[in-house]
Amino acid sequence: MISAENKAVNVEGKELNVIQTDAAINPGNSGGALENYSGAVIGINTAKTFATSSGSTAEGVGYAIPASVAVPILNELKENGSIEKPYLGITGQDITSQLSDLYRLPVGVLVTSVMDGSSAQQAGIQQGDVIVSYNDKTVLNMDNLVQFIEDSKVGDQVKLGIIRNGDTSVEVTTTLGNINAQPSTTQPSTIQPSTIQPSTPQN
Repeated sequence: MISAENKAVNVEGKELNVIQTDAAINPGNSGGALENYSGAVIGINTAKTFATSSGSTAEGVGYAIPASVAVPILNELKENGSIEKPYLGITGQDITSQLSDLYRLPVGVLVTSVMDGSSAQQAGIQQGDVIVSYNDKTVLNMDNLVQFIEDSKVGDQVKLGIIRNGDTSVEVTTTLGNINAQPSTTQPSTIQPSTIQPSTPQN
């Protein structure tokens, strides 16, 4: 039975819009088809809830990626052999309460490194910049920025609002690259010295 459509859930740190179902989903059978009564595939089983926010166990609650999302990915794999994934080319960390006092900013992403040859470097983004907006939408934290990037496409031109040196507002425009086309030897560029270590993967 389908109990919810287009439900937003957090799976391993990533927000997904999924189908919620009471069909049995267990470790090892993710990737199987979720079918309707007519036998048509409506989703791909992806995850299940093991516990609620209160810590109690939750059985019979599973999630599936909708077929409308999975089919274009399948078609792209069949046509190109890989998936194009948009790529900005930074590592960053959330603005914590301590950093908020330092930068006088409530939210945003502190850029801790910029990858050589990346879209971010080409746009002039620097280590120590704070990204506060993406296409005029407020960037709350790193997860939020990653979601904005993943909702975009390779080749999209995006506008980023940046605070530099704590008080200078900068707006840059860049074209998102393809993370699968980046050389494996890509290294962060050391535009400015920083002792802050990245807390999240590159994006």
